[in-house]
Amino acid sequence: MSSNNIRLLMLAIAAILNAPHTQAAETSQTTPTLPEVKVRATADKEPSYKADTSSTGLKFEAPIRDIPQSITVVKEELVKSQNAFNLRDALKNVSGLTIAAGEGGRTGDSITLRGFAANSDTYLNGAKENGQYFRDTFFMDRVEVLKGASSVLFGRGSTGGVINTIAKKPVMGKAFATADFTYGNYDFKRTTLDAGSKLSDNIAVRLNALYQDADSFRDYNYTNRWGVAPTIKMDIKGHRCHPAFVASGGG
Repeated sequence: MSSNNIRLLMLAIAAILNAPHTQAAETSQTTPTLPEVKVRATADKEPSYKADTSSTGLKFEAPIRDIPQSITVVKEELVKSQNAFNLRDALKNVSGLTIAAGEGGRTGDSITLRGFAANSDTYLNGAKENGQYFRDTFFMDRVEVLKGASSVLFGRGSTGGVINTIAKKPVMGKAFATADFTYGNYDFKRTTLDAGSKLSDNIAVRLNALYQDADSFRDYNYTNRWGVAPTIKMDIKGHRCHPAFVASGGG
């Protein structure tokens, strides 16, 4: 092989080896580089169905892990997610509790807890509340069910336990107002209002209202329900007081 042929072969090999680098260099020069983009967003807070505290077991707010009794708490978030419009539907989340059909001529909520009638073991904010009517959830913050004997805390009652409804309380914060409307089968209409405001450094108010009207698949059967629950909170020298008034009606 002559020197010219060797030179040509060397040039060909060098061209082959340099070709990818040249192409990559040309590609990097022709490809545009976009500026850095930063995306910031606030994560949606999912509702929490788990309660960490209860005011039923010890008569004051305490961690459930420190209460030596079995307590089930049904929070407002769970009630709303299930569209539980009455106490009976909300209590379906509690094990060991059954709903009766008003045996013995009793009207309103008829609940059996651990095999014992809980008609005399229904409370509202820790006060006995045995009215014979259907309880709505429009003003409920949560429902706490204590299972087992509880006469030391609540006096005379049955052995099944206690059903204690905790009403919504005013908050010392910014004013707020929320409203919900539900429409369903058989001309079911329901609207609720939850509004609150801080009047001063130590006084706050809250109002919950309800109106519900519905027909039925049965003739001459309908529901017409209304309710109002105003609450005022006063913080006087560090001692908080929650006077509340709840009124409801229906047919």
